[in-house]
Amino acid sequence: MRVVDGQAPLLARHEARLAASAAALGFPAPGDAVAEAVRGTPAGSWRVRLQLSFSGEVSVTRSPLAHTAAPVSVRLDERPWPPNALAAHKTTGRPVMDAAVATAERWGVFDVIGFDARRRVLEGGRSNVFARVDGRWVTPPVNVGLLPGTQRDEVLAHPELIGATHIDERVVTVDELLRAEAIVVTNAVRGVLNARLEDAP
Repeated sequence: MRVVDGQAPLLARHEARLAASAAALGFPAPGDAVAEAVRGTPAGSWRVRLQLSFSGEVSVTRSPLAHTAAPVSVRLDERPWPPNALAAHKTTGRPVMDAAVATAERWGVFDVIGFDARRRVLEGGRSNVFARVDGRWVTPPVNVGLLPGTQRDEVLAHPELIGATHIDERVVTVDELLRAEAIVVTNAVRGVLNARLEDAP
């Protein structure tokens, strides 16, 4: 999560998601772990990572957060992503997502966007996706198999963050993304970023 001068803009959403995932997966309740991690972060801009183990142990790591200039470049993955039973939870068991991030770094782009065997857009290795298609803002629904990102939820609650008045949660196809009039990717650490979709190398 993003913590700036002791404040986490999406604190309540991070707490709610962690508590919900812990309950769904049989982990101990995290209590005030997220708020305590924020309180323990020094002044400045930080990327704070909190991990809750199955035993209830909490570990926190922090790294300085540099500004990300927008627009950022994104690319579609080269092949469909397999189904992921844990897609709705942010866990350490994310080989497809980790591979997407590694591919993005290799290609020199901010993120690689995944799609399934039916060519339905999912998410990026590190971001959720919004697109303006035929004049309407859309984003893939969680039930296609993606993480309900905290920044995604914030944008859905406040569409004006991407210059929209309404956002439809519906299936978005690869073909629609390719012809989108505008694309935005969201990430709890980097926020809301205008993006351009590049051709694969």
